[in-house]
Amino acid sequence: MYYKQVKAFLDNFSKVKVYLFDDLKNDPETFLKDLLNFLEVNSNYMPNEFKKIYNSSGIPKIKFLAKILNEESIIKDIAKIFLPRKFRARLVEIVQSNNFKKIPMKEEDRNFLREYYKDDILELSTLINRDLSHWLK
Repeated sequence: MYYKQVKAFLDNFSKVKVYLFDDLKNDPETFLKDLLNFLEVNSNYMPNEFKKIYNSSGIPKIKFLAKILNEESIIKDIAKIFLPRKFRARLVEIVQSNNFKKIPMKEEDRNFLREYYKDDILELSTLINRDLSHWLK
């Protein structure tokens, strides 16, 4: 439910720009350049990595592996002794991102959510003058 919150910002502030996650996901470089220009800061900055996925979710494919990574264990204690912190962090990140299995949403749940958010999405679409019809698919 974004419509009321976005409308409140537009009604109360003179300089507001609405960005969508879709824009960031589809073209991160253009998104960042536009954001930096809007903020009136140096727009020449570009991070080295746009493709990194944070907080990926799902259920573990290998539960034992997830347990080792998420709970205290002798394996983690030994790794702390022999492996540098940055290496351990990167290793955990790689293993976790590859150990998740996405759970597909049930079509009945998707239909319920589509209907529940429909009016708000349509109002928001009009308010920000952006086509959000793909949010209803």
